[in-house]
Amino acid sequence: MAIAQEQAPPLLVHAAACLTAKKQLPSPGAAALSFGYRIDATSYPGHKTLYVVATAGSSHSTGKAFSIFFTEKGRHPILDIQNGTSFLRSGAGAGDIHFVEPPFGGEATEGSFAAAIQQIEGQPWFTIPAADLAAPLGQIRCESYTDEP
Repeated sequence: MAIAQEQAPPLLVHAAACLTAKKQLPSPGAAALSFGYRIDATSYPGHKTLYVVATAGSSHSTGKAFSIFFTEKGRHPILDIQNGTSFLRSGAGAGDIHFVEPPFGGEATEGSFAAAIQQIEGQPWFTIPAADLAAPLGQIRCESYTDEP
């Protein structure tokens, strides 16, 4: 008997589509990705930060993590990708997270990402269909630290 998966929240779908549009994730034709997320409203005063983790397997032991500031202008979301990293897990503790591509900001930022990855692990994970990742962003404004000035 198949168990239906809960639908991904719109904010997570928008963030995953933004990450795909900015070429931060593999193209939607690649293997299905699982996404986890958490919202942090305290680490960066004046900003709501969405931490997104994308993994290719059900073990969630290797993947990419991103910090995205999000705001709304009217009813239109603005997603600003601030930082990203690739990681490998060798165990269950924060010290067992190894950054293949370290995030900008050194050890303090690595600590923030490690904490977010650990917290996300205990939350629901969502598989987002490739069509949703490749869909036009519509009213969503997507910015990234990789954009040309």
